[in-house]
Parts: sequence; C-alpha cells; structure tokens
Amino acid sequence: HEHRGWTAILANRIQLAYPERQIRYINSGIAGDTSRRMLARFDADILAHRPQWLMLSAGVVEVRRTWQLDRQSEAVPLDEYAANLTLMVSRALTAGAQVILLEPTPHAHPVTGAPSEVTVQDVNTLTRQYAKAMMQVASEARVGFVPLFDSLLRTEQRLARQASLYADEVHLNARGDLLYAELVYQ
Repeated sequence: HEHRGWTAILANRIQLAYPERQIRYINSGIAGDTSRRMLARFDADILAHRPQWLMLSAGVVEVRRTWQLDRQSEAVPLDEYAANLTLMVSRALTAGAQVILLEPTPHAHPVTGAPSEVTVQDVNTLTRQYAKAMMQVASEARVGFVPLFDSLLRTEQRLARQASLYADEVHLNARGDLLYAELVYQ
C-alpha cells in the first residue's frame, strides 16, 4: 500500500511541502489487521524501523469482525482495543516516537457477512464507541488525534448519491483517499 491510497497522497503532500527534508515513509499497515494483530507484530514491524513519527489507525476492522458471524473469533472487544492502543502508544513513546492516532472511519453500508437486520447506523454507532475509546487513549497519553469520522460522514451525506467517498462499504475510493489525506495533513 505504500504507493497508493491516502498514505501515498499524504506522503507526496508532505514531500511537496518540505522538499528539503529527507523523509522516509514506511507503511506497515496490513489490510484486515485488528489492534490485536497489530500489537503482536508492533515491535518487529514498526519499532524495529525506529520511527520518529507514528500514525496509527485501528478500529474499523474491530467493528467489522463484531458483525461478521464467520469471523467473530477475530473480533476485539472495546476494552481490549483500548488496552492494545494504550500499549502500542506507550511502546512508541518509550522508543522516542511522536504518535498520532487516526480515528476510525464510518461505513457507507452495512458490513458484508452481517445478519440482515444490522443497519449501517448500527455499525456506525459501534464505530463511534471505538472512536471515543481512541480519543480517550490519545488524551490520556497526550498524543495527537485526527478526527476523521464526522468529516467523512458529513461529506458522504453532502454528496448524496451524486458521488461517493467509498469504493465499497468501508474502503475509500480516490476521492475519499484525497479527503482522508488532507484531513491528516492538516
């Protein structure tokens, strides 16, 4: 994912703003990772690179797995999610990295594989709970926090079927990636 999506747009935006700086950007994200899986590989895949800055995004997959009956064993309860974030933030700060937490984003449609009665509102209500937990972790650890949920939801509602920020129920398209990158850059 290093050469596409919001991460690539952000890296290019930063390079344009600061061409004199030698910034090395590493995207260690793995699609479908929960905070549990991220924590398991945190030292080897993130801290081993000795980052000066760390942007950490988690929560969307936790919400999805809660509703996906065939993958519920991968679901991460809210209290474990907060504990996982707290531990990753603590390890990163101890290693000397500045940390920015990136709020989980809303869904555009209900989760694939969820029971038919689950609505997008149900899914986004749960996502807001994970977002609130992340904001609490950021506040307690005194690290950066980028609010994304409401901006993406408002923009998607403004587009009102004329266009969308999403390629599917949860993954952003080029327009969504551009907005996400700009919000993080700001």
